[in-house]
Amino acid sequence: MNRSSFIFNFKLVLKQYLEKIKRNRFYYFLAKAVLLVSIVVLMDAALGDVMHYYYFKQKSGWIYETNYAVEKSTEPLLIFGSSTATHDCEPKIFESQLNIPAYNVGKDGHLIYYEYAVLKAVLKRYHPKIIILVFDDDELSQNQVFSSFVATLLPYYETHPEIRVVMDSKDENLKYKLLSKTYPYNSLIFTILMGTTEANKKRQVIVDGYVPLFKKWKEKIRDGKLHTNHPLDSGKIATYKLFVQECINSGINLFVIAAPIFMSPNYSSNSVIAGQIIAKEYGVKFLDFSKDTSILNHQEFFADMAHLNNVGASFLSLKVADSIKSYSSLLTEPSSVLITR
Repeated sequence: MNRSSFIFNFKLVLKQYLEKIKRNRFYYFLAKAVLLVSIVVLMDAALGDVMHYYYFKQKSGWIYETNYAVEKSTEPLLIFGSSTATHDCEPKIFESQLNIPAYNVGKDGHLIYYEYAVLKAVLKRYHPKIIILVFDDDELSQNQVFSSFVATLLPYYETHPEIRVVMDSKDENLKYKLLSKTYPYNSLIFTILMGTTEANKKRQVIVDGYVPLFKKWKEKIRDGKLHTNHPLDSGKIATYKLFVQECINSGINLFVIAAPIFMSPNYSSNSVIAGQIIAKEYGVKFLDFSKDTSILNHQEFFADMAHLNNVGASFLSLKVADSIKSYSSLLTEPSSVLITR
């Protein structure tokens, strides 16, 4: 049988088979459904691969900063936290004062769950010499949800088992949701496209993870008695303890910093109080600047009620660096330890 005859017979058999399916409405519907699902799966996989490629090709912006924190950071001093870290702590100050490279791996709106997940990823690669955890006013409170932290770290779910464990503890259905290859990149198309361009670098100033604010707060200091003090979240307390334990077990010098907010000193945050008590239990240094009058007495240091501007951030960073220098033995110990696997 020659090739042309074989092809003719195959087409004939296929045509007869398709006609048979068409005559049976159930099988015809089933065949169309299978074809449609196959097309959707293939398109999802193809688009997911494209999004994945460009996600990890970011040159600037918050995706780049997240990727740097999780996969590329090597500095012996890392600054963790939410927006109080990204806006209030300037790595260049720590570098000049402590003579070691520093990077700010904080992320706006992401508290202890995110911080712990990123810490796990960092410790898989190397052990920093010093970690500064900038404690938010609501770090351990119930009013902050964990959905944003899960969404932010979805692209790392498959390749980072140390992060996957933390994420699965908050959403046990993630492994099913991630059957879709585009799911990790939902709502990120524009951000990913912008992050691959040079123009994106001009949208926001970011220096070693630090995002300076340049405006000055105009309103009067707020009465602390009028501020809502949220109840504590047991899950966040447990995660904070894990963060502290991981640092201790890894031989890292951990400093927990309570950042200042422009509020009268008669306000005491439940989160800060709990964080300080837990730090003391583990023998960790907790530096409370939340009521520091050398900062609170200078309205011009603040960009808004919760964040310092660039002038205030430099002032606070110097104060924190001076506090760390007071523990002079830390500065003579070996630098960060790279882990080879």
